[in-house]
Amino acid sequence: MPLSEGSHHCLSVRQMLYVAELVKLEGGKVAGLKDERTLDRLMVGMGYRKERYDFEDQDGEVMAYAYDCELDQTGSMVRTRSTDANRVIVACGHQPESSNLVTLVVAGRAAYNELLMQIYDMNYYKGADGAFHKEGSRFRIFPSELVDGHGFEVDICRE
Repeated sequence: MPLSEGSHHCLSVRQMLYVAELVKLEGGKVAGLKDERTLDRLMVGMGYRKERYDFEDQDGEVMAYAYDCELDQTGSMVRTRSTDANRVIVACGHQPESSNLVTLVVAGRAAYNELLMQIYDMNYYKGADGAFHKEGSRFRIFPSELVDGHGFEVDICRE
């Protein structure tokens, strides 16, 4: 997966789907990562800072990567330093397999709009449930504006 595919200094939708493939599922639950080093190389190579801990509001263990911001104990972005600020959360232990496997939160609308265009360019269509689906894909994509109005979120989970 090329490091330069995303712009606005965040993962592209294609890269997010690649990361979702790295999440190991066993017995209906997230059982870890298939290859943590590959994930780290991708994320650190793009300038993310890695953090691994249990956030207060997360069910299970996650890998967290922050770009141009810091994360508080809930996993929210704080002290953002630019409109390129974003964070990526990857499920890596004990969550149900139906939960979000990869979550990207971006601070800027331009980055969010670009992610939406990437979803459409990959031939995903918006379903009645508000999620984007694609024939033959094992994943669905949920883009949304954060309730507090301070950013935008894109979630990837199993179909």
